[in-house]
Amino acid sequence: MISCELSKEVLQQVTGLLIPREGDFKYHHICSFDECYDNSIYFLGKKINGINLLCKNAEDSIYFVEKTVSFNNASSDSIIIYVENVRNIMMKILLYLEEGTLDDFIDEDYYITDKKSKIHKTAVVDNNTAIGSEVIIGPHVYIGRNVAIGDNTRIFSGVKIVRNVSIGKNCLIRENSVIGGGGFGIEKDESGNNIHIPQLGGVVIGDYVEIGALNTVCSGTIKPTYVGNYVKTDDHIHIAHNDLIEDNTSITAGVIISGSVIIKQGSWIGINSSIKQGVKIGENSLIGMAACVNKDVQEGTTVIGNPAKEISEFIKVQNKINSIL
Repeated sequence: MISCELSKEVLQQVTGLLIPREGDFKYHHICSFDECYDNSIYFLGKKINGINLLCKNAEDSIYFVEKTVSFNNASSDSIIIYVENVRNIMMKILLYLEEGTLDDFIDEDYYITDKKSKIHKTAVVDNNTAIGSEVIIGPHVYIGRNVAIGDNTRIFSGVKIVRNVSIGKNCLIRENSVIGGGGFGIEKDESGNNIHIPQLGGVVIGDYVEIGALNTVCSGTIKPTYVGNYVKTDDHIHIAHNDLIEDNTSITAGVIISGSVIIKQGSWIGINSSIKQGVKIGENSLIGMAACVNKDVQEGTTVIGNPAKEISEFIKVQNKINSIL
């Protein structure tokens, strides 16, 4: 349960839907379908079919229900609104609530710039950093030289932005991630010893990007490592030097992306998968959980397994193995 105070007017503004309730009424909770609290907001998608819903007994509540779901047994004083995509409605409401709570962290431990940005007093920010309007930089953040941060971006506690990094507007960089550190490039010297190649190309991150906690986004060698607009990464992800990740890519937890990988727009990279250096992932592709990708993936393809194969090919191979065993 999430405590809140949302009026009918706010819900209409946020969701773009007409709320058919008279008077000045406010909802005080957002709940899961297995909870029962009065004056609450519920989201019912297709996964609830056949489940005994405790929420149906809540009074003075509102239910956003996906059109494919059969649900008509709410209390008489509650409202049911059928929608095409209930997750989209949930997203809009939770985004509204999150935006309202970000400023809860702002207190006397922050100082305010002339552009209304807020920087925690424990943060270390290089004098050469260009900070946009209404940026929030949290406790114990380090920002090195030649860094630019766009308007309305939030940098959460413990983040390290090493050097030569450009971050766009409306981004979230979550706790303890490291951006712009040196990538792993090794060459032998004349005596056969391993020598690290300096990675000076930096990192460019687009607009509306979310970098999860404990990510590493390494500097490119000569050209920047690039993360496109609306890319979302989960926690514990490694993005190596010279990678190019295009717009609207989603990268789930534990993914390892080796150097010089190209991921085209709209792709989904599944949990704990690994991508070999130099591989190209085609547009709108899906990399399955724990896949080990060692060759290019064509546009719109789903691959799974180790080594990763197109899903129909993988099933054929697996069936053949099963027939032998």
